[in-house]
Amino acid sequence: MNAMKYTILALFVTVMFAIVPSVQAYPFVSINVDAPYQYDEGDAEKFIKQIKSQNPLAQRDAAKRIIRSQTFGPEVMDVVDEYLLKGFKIRGNNRDHVDAMAWMIKALGATNDAKYSPTLEIIVKEGSRKLRGYAKKSLAQMY
Repeated sequence: MNAMKYTILALFVTVMFAIVPSVQAYPFVSINVDAPYQYDEGDAEKFIKQIKSQNPLAQRDAAKRIIRSQTFGPEVMDVVDEYLLKGFKIRGNNRDHVDAMAWMIKALGATNDAKYSPTLEIIVKEGSRKLRGYAKKSLAQMY
């Protein structure tokens, strides 16, 4: 009986590793986003490119780096705002997408710019439970 349990467990683990996408499939994902950040002049274009990509891990990493580098220029944050409004209602099983949306919400809140508060208020009303929580915290951070 124990051998059967271990066989089923081994099969489950094998299938799970086959399903989980590899990091190599995401070209924009950096290896260590928690490393100290050095701002570069071309970062705004990189951030915009990552946010516009269909890759949620790239979007998440861009939002994290926007916060860390405090690159809150309107050219970058307007793109974050636009893509957040497009994507926050998407409900699916992709945790990376929800995580990317959460980090974009945090980035909008970190700007302390009331220009983005209508977006956060929409998310508080219509977003998922997790995103509503982050939107409430970001709104509180603004005021």
